[in-house]
Amino acid sequence: MITAHHFSTFPFLQRLMMICIFLFSFVYGQTKVDSLLSLIKMDKEDTSKVNDLNLLAWELMYSNPDTSIIMGMQALELAAKILKSVTADKDEGLKLKAKKGIAQSCNGLGVFFWLKGAYPVSIEYHLKAYQIRKNIGSKLGMSTSLNNLGLVYKSQGNFIASLECYQQSLQLCTELGEFKLIATDLANIGSIYAELGENDKALDFFQKSILVGKKINDKVVMANTFSSIGNLYYYTNNYVFARKYYSDGLKIAEEIGNYHLVANILCNLGSIEASGENFDAAMKYFDRGLEIAWDLGDFGIIATITGNIGIIYSDQGNFREAERYLLESLEISKEIGSLLDVSNLSQSLSELYAKSGDFKLAYEYHVHYVTTNDSIFNDQKSKEIGRLEAQYELEMQTREQKLSEQEKLRFQIRQRTRKNLLQYSGILILLVLITLVVIIFGYIKVSARMASAITFFAFLLLFEFLLVLLDPYIDDWCNGEPAYKLFFIAIIAALIFPIHGFFERFLKKKMIK
Repeated sequence: MITAHHFSTFPFLQRLMMICIFLFSFVYGQTKVDSLLSLIKMDKEDTSKVNDLNLLAWELMYSNPDTSIIMGMQALELAAKILKSVTADKDEGLKLKAKKGIAQSCNGLGVFFWLKGAYPVSIEYHLKAYQIRKNIGSKLGMSTSLNNLGLVYKSQGNFIASLECYQQSLQLCTELGEFKLIATDLANIGSIYAELGENDKALDFFQKSILVGKKINDKVVMANTFSSIGNLYYYTNNYVFARKYYSDGLKIAEEIGNYHLVANILCNLGSIEASGENFDAAMKYFDRGLEIAWDLGDFGIIATITGNIGIIYSDQGNFREAERYLLESLEISKEIGSLLDVSNLSQSLSELYAKSGDFKLAYEYHVHYVTTNDSIFNDQKSKEIGRLEAQYELEMQTREQKLSEQEKLRFQIRQRTRKNLLQYSGILILLVLITLVVIIFGYIKVSARMASAITFFAFLLLFEFLLVLLDPYIDDWCNGEPAYKLFFIAIIAALIFPIHGFFERFLKKKMIK
């Protein structure tokens, strides 16, 4: 049975532990951070300081996004101040650097606010960065902003907007020949199709991304894309393929030192082993991933792995250890504002206390789960609506594309048929004309009835030939209206009729015996 004393003192101990770990992780990366801090202190109020502030903000964004936001704001204000200065008015080079500094600051702030879950603010900053980059003609910068916007829209559940951003970025990168970014865009498009349940399309884009990554030997892209394919198979419960692609991604991520990705993959591999009740193997993955996450100060991964370890202990009946890890994960999730994790962990704790017979705590955490779940219901519902809307729009696009292809095919058949008719009619008219020439010059004499038939047949062929020849133009003039088409056909017939009468009288004189 868990004592009340243990439960009540846990938040204080957990906060103390988090502070200690944060300090450790800060010291771990102290060299780079200290260097940037020293540069910032020595920097003049110029674009170099703007760049250094942005670099430091970027370095701290996972461990302390609030500080990153403050530094990003400072960089933005300084860049804007430089742009408005008298010196910049006279120096086009400085003006361009200041604009680039503003764009970079907005880009960083967009990312930092995304990490905080402030999606509308994030979109606002990314749009500002995109507009500046568009104005100065930086297609590469535009691509970066589009990619970031795609990520934020995806987080919002606005999958169509996200897909459009990634497709625009892909077009820009294709024009530039930036294969690294092409591979990234292909993987991002694949991730959207995966969200929409279009697994075949998703896999197709992921494989294209890997092919480009292999072509340019870009291991960063390959590691991330292998991990994405692993996720695709993991969420469809195909653990054999998921394990294979996670392992491929893990190998490359370790080789290039991408430890955030390493920790994520280790967490996912642990989850696969846990789902098969291979708890010893799962714990090895979780312990290793947790160690790396603490070193990085990545509390999102820490919360996830710690919660997973708690669930394993719960499944094994080790309620004391399960409680310890689940409470630890819950506290971290609260600290970083991850409501979805708070909801899931509250549910897991409620089930744990119910198993251990502490129904009072089980009820309290169940209430906490319901309350938290209600607060994130709208966000989840919004994402679900976005997913359905995106699926509908994609279906409509596919349908329209299919109809367009069918219409194109019909047009090609119509054109081919018309071409054949013109050729056949022309040949027949030529033969008839040859026959008429032969008759006119007196080589052949025919009866009056036969002469009428020949002239009628010749002009009938001419009439059909003119209809086929003029059909596209008549369609354009009449907009496909049958009554108008009939009117034009009647005009053609009326014009031919007197000519036919004249030639019939003339030819009869020449042709009749």
